[in-house]
Parts: sequence; C-alpha cells; structure tokens
Amino acid sequence: MISVIILTCNRKKDILEAIESVRGSRGPEREIIVIDNGSTDGTTEELSGQSDLRVIRFEKGTGLARSRNAGIDAAGGEIAAFTDDDCVVADDWLERIANDLESSDAVGGVVKLRGKVNKPWWWNNELNWMPGLSVPGIYGPGAGVLYLPQSANMAYRIGVLKKLRFREGVGGIWLKNMTREDSDLWTRTCKGGYSAMIDTNLIVFHKVHQRRFTLRFCIRRAFSDGFAAYYREKGDTIWRVKLKLVLLEPFRIIVRKLKGSDGSRVHELFWIIRESGFLYARVIGKSRNKSN
Repeated sequence: MISVIILTCNRKKDILEAIESVRGSRGPEREIIVIDNGSTDGTTEELSGQSDLRVIRFEKGTGLARSRNAGIDAAGGEIAAFTDDDCVVADDWLERIANDLESSDAVGGVVKLRGKVNKPWWWNNELNWMPGLSVPGIYGPGAGVLYLPQSANMAYRIGVLKKLRFREGVGGIWLKNMTREDSDLWTRTCKGGYSAMIDTNLIVFHKVHQRRFTLRFCIRRAFSDGFAAYYREKGDTIWRVKLKLVLLEPFRIIVRKLKGSDGSRVHELFWIIRESGFLYARVIGKSRNKSN
C-alpha cells in the first residue's frame, strides 16, 4: 500500500482536486493522509468521514517538516508518497512510484506548471525552482545530484523515511516555511548510502499563483532559501566559499556577457541573492551566540 501525504491550509477547493487526482491515479492500494495546518475554511469538516482518507490537524504555523513527519508516523503503507494541495498528479503516478521503488529507496519526479501564467520578460527556466517547478537540469546528468526533487513529487520506502525523517527546526526568514527540508532529506538520503533515482516520467502538475513570478517574491524566495541553507549545511565550514561567490560573481557574469554567452544570466544574479541570505544567517547566528 502507498500512503499519500498532503499538507494543506485554507485551500479547500485545491485539496479536494488533489485528492481526486490521487484517487484517479492507477496503481496499488492507497491511503490518503491530509495534514491540515489550521484551516479555517471548513477543510477538515469537508474531508471528515471518508473511508480512504485521514485528517491530522495542527495549529496554524506548524512547520512543514514537523507536519510531514506526522504524516510519516501515521502512514500504514510500505511506501510514503508526497504531493502538495495545489498539485494534481498524473494518472499513472502511483503505478510509477510502485515500480520505481521496487529497485530504489527513494524516487523524485518532475513538477510541471498547470494552467498559464504571465512570466516577466527577465524570466528564464533556470528560475523555475523558486515558484515550485522543476528546472531544465532535472532532465540531464545532474538530476538528483545538482538538481533535486521537491516534496510536491517524491516518494520513499517507509522504513528508510522513518530513519531519516524531515529535519525539524531549520530557521526561516521572510518566507519562513521555505526551508527546503525536501532538498535536505534528499541530500542526506544520497549521502547515507541509500539508492535514490529521478524518474522524469513521474509527473505532477502544480497550480502556481501569478505572484510567485514577481521580482519581489523571487528575491525573498532566494534569500530565504540561503538563510535556511546555513542551518541545514552547517554553514560555518563553507561560508568563505559563499562570500567569495557573492563578491566575485557579479564581475564574472559581466565577463561572460561581454564574451557573448547566450541567454539571460538573471538566474545567476538570484544565486548571489541566495548566497547573501546564507551569509546573513551566519552573521546573525554569530551575533546571537556571542550575546548568549
């Protein structure tokens, strides 16, 4: 059996659509576990009393890692699969997960856009990770190493997942829930000697709000990701590398542009913002330690 774990908060219409897509996906027996983080729109009441579905309710503001770990603890299947409440899974999603995990401990898939948005003129698809979509590298040789899957589309053997779990307590800033606990879990999976694969035919479709394609959101997203990475990556050992990138990369980008490199380099500018968030976390972390 596959236990499908979905987090939600005040997205009753979306979570109902996500659940129906899971029910319509062919494959082995499944159960659906919804973690409701304090919805006030009647989500819990709407979902109650359904035989293939359980709802675990938390107060609003519970971290994503803690919420997903609660789903892991409640799972009764041999496999735990994750998607989001604003996603719709493909009709072969469960079948592919079951097949992939016959030979692997973990599998990640591709997150594609559902519907249409107006992307700004400066956008390129290397920025897709910020609104919650897969970047082009997920189809290349760096998949699963440089380009990591998201909790919107990943699955694990339950025994491995209960050992590793999502790491709780990682700090966040601005977009406080964006701590990339999914990337952290995937990295620890690979470093721990478990087998993990990317299946580019394992697909979910993500409904992304237009505001996630604004400059303001993307700046905050990149900075928040870097801030959380400091706590995930034990940043004191690598902060010099980050500082060097922040100081030198703007000049390197100019040089590459002058040499005639093709395409927009805007994703490289956002990476500088991301690493600035990392360095900011180190500075305030050091300051707090001295004050204590």
